[in-house]
Amino acid sequence: MSSFDLVALLLLLAAGAGFINYRWLRMPSAIGLLIIALVFSLGITFAGHLLGGSDLRAWMSHTLLAADFPNVLFNGALSFMLFAGALQLNLQQLRDHAWTVLALATIGVLLATAQYGGAIWGVFHLVGMPVPLTWCLVLGAILAPTDPIAVSGLLRDMGLPSELLAVITGESLFNDGVAVVVFTVLLSVATGETSGQEISWLHTAVTFVREAFGGALLGLAGGYIAYWLLRLVDEYNLELTISLALVRDLCGGDADRGVRADRRCGGRRGHRQPGREKRHE
Repeated sequence: MSSFDLVALLLLLAAGAGFINYRWLRMPSAIGLLIIALVFSLGITFAGHLLGGSDLRAWMSHTLLAADFPNVLFNGALSFMLFAGALQLNLQQLRDHAWTVLALATIGVLLATAQYGGAIWGVFHLVGMPVPLTWCLVLGAILAPTDPIAVSGLLRDMGLPSELLAVITGESLFNDGVAVVVFTVLLSVATGETSGQEISWLHTAVTFVREAFGGALLGLAGGYIAYWLLRLVDEYNLELTISLALVRDLCGGDADRGVRADRRCGGRRGHRQPGREKRHE
């Protein structure tokens, strides 16, 4: 199965799940799709035990590897989703709550990593499957950063104040830079590459600046270039092509930094959009 076939199959399943949720479950789309996906996954697992789990798992693993699904998801779908989400960001409200966003994206990520790691470590010990604390903290660093791709729409439907929504969305633009550094440091400790005493704070700071601000500068530069190009044209098909090409090319190199660039670029494009609408009128 090729990457195109896998994406087509996922779109078909998503459309079917969305129809079921709309007709019968009537839950918010993000929650309804999540529940249906969990039920579907449990059904596949149960069917695998009945029909020969090893063969089914081998087929699924081979299909995902052949389609290079992680690369398709991370370098393809995720970049467009984050770009679309960043288009809704209000940069003026983000400036007004800059210190709150900064605190949540740094101190909040560190606290969340510690809380997740401690809770996971405690759960494993309670069930009699002890796991080293360092590996629990690595998992905590993965879970700590928030990405309100689906949650932002749900929060908007709940009628939350726009200032609170701006803080939640803005925090997601900056927290992954901190999370990448924390994850890298904890992973090196967990794998034994370095010990707690051997961690280089200079290397950690350089990694943070590269990951957090490298994507921001790339996204801002790409956003300004796209805005300059879009000012010179007045044809929606070409405008859409420029935007899609920008998102994909920004994520074509370093995937992790490219995703953050797509967010910053989306924020820049969304901030400039009202002026462009006025020009078309």
